[in-house]
Amino acid sequence: QLMLELVLQMVDGVWTGHSSERHLPLTVPQFFSHAVRRWNRWKALSVKRAGKWTKITYAEYESQTRSVARALLQLGLQLFHGVLILGSTSPEWFMAEIGSILAGGLAVGVDPSCSASFCQEVAIRSKAQVVIVQDPGQLEKILQVLDNLPQVKAIIQCEGQLEASKFLFTWDAFLALGTDLDDVCLNEVMESQKANQCCAVMYAAGVTEDVRGVMLSHDNVWCLWEFFTILPEAHL
Repeated sequence: QLMLELVLQMVDGVWTGHSSERHLPLTVPQFFSHAVRRWNRWKALSVKRAGKWTKITYAEYESQTRSVARALLQLGLQLFHGVLILGSTSPEWFMAEIGSILAGGLAVGVDPSCSASFCQEVAIRSKAQVVIVQDPGQLEKILQVLDNLPQVKAIIQCEGQLEASKFLFTWDAFLALGTDLDDVCLNEVMESQKANQCCAVMYAAGVTEDVRGVMLSHDNVWCLWEFFTILPEAHL
């Protein structure tokens, strides 16, 4: 243990593959903020709906993501508790993922093909307090097992018709929840995070639907980015 402490004290940075460089560890909030400052007006996301493309800049991406984080805090999301995200790739998916992390929670991605029972097990294991689903089909999975998930505070549906209630929110109604929350509160949560803490858990089901989750820390995320900048040909 003493030797380990000495080694840790000697390390002033993290090797990223460049022999002449060292980079201090970053949290996802820091990493995301750097990206927004660098590519502020550049296109970050694009989505085609009803035959029309919508483009989202990094500045808009950050604004929406912070709205997600503030709304989650208003719902009472606690540190290191899950936000289960169930759906296909979309701007809302990415905003929910990063927003969950900014708010101090765990972004918990689940393959949309997974069953209701699988989603239930994931929600229990990750202590999910909020569930974000893509559409009515994914919502139905959660409603089937909702009685077994007393810790869930709210469900948000991104697309499709929804009969809203105190418990169920459309995407726009969800974002509106954080309007009155001071940015100071969110910034304090973001600044309290450490690079070696878990920020996301990704789940996928095999043939037997065994629940298998992969925990990712903040430094896992930015190290992956660094890896792809070193080996751009390997990025698919």
